[in-house]
Amino acid sequence: MMRILLLIPALVVALACEPINGLEGTGPGGGENGGGVDPEDIPWEEDSDGTEIWEEAFAWEPCASYVDPDGIAWPVPGATRFFAGDYDVNLEAGTFSGKEYWLLVANEHWKDTGEDDCQVVWTIEGDIGEPGCNACDFSTTVVANMNQAQSDCPNGLQSLESDWEASYDVIRLGDGSATLRFLESGNEIGDGWWSGDRVAWISEPACMWF
Repeated sequence: MMRILLLIPALVVALACEPINGLEGTGPGGGENGGGVDPEDIPWEEDSDGTEIWEEAFAWEPCASYVDPDGIAWPVPGATRFFAGDYDVNLEAGTFSGKEYWLLVANEHWKDTGEDDCQVVWTIEGDIGEPGCNACDFSTTVVANMNQAQSDCPNGLQSLESDWEASYDVIRLGDGSATLRFLESGNEIGDGWWSGDRVAWISEPACMWF
């Protein structure tokens, strides 16, 4: 999913921002349905349309203006971007399904052009495989198809990568935290939570400028 940023180098500059407070998976182990955190400790409802994830995204807006190396702020249209995922993991059946999100929290300068906060949503289906690292629980290769009904970003952004494939490693720890990594590179995608058959995560925020 992060390949989106690589497809538009002339249009988007991604700058790493500080992690959002409170996103790391915490809480006691031994949650319902096979371990993890208590389901009530996951801040998103199951079968969500993304509304609850936006509550996390709106907690952070560092991208109000572009600041150049000289410290001068410029009124550049942009957004704070996040990636997020929410999955159902069926180890017995060997299936992995859910949704992934690309969330853009618009700054005032982008809103002045007629745009607003938006999201791109993909429906995820995949198979579970052997873990790619000693600390990983399992891997998965997924196929993502854009959910047009729930995606409302400008068409130019939605068309960048409507459908795609990827392979992940999933780590679930006893404290209920979870980490998602790319299988081949080992690069971390995001942190979150797990409870029973459910895994949910969100990436660190970054700035995008248009």
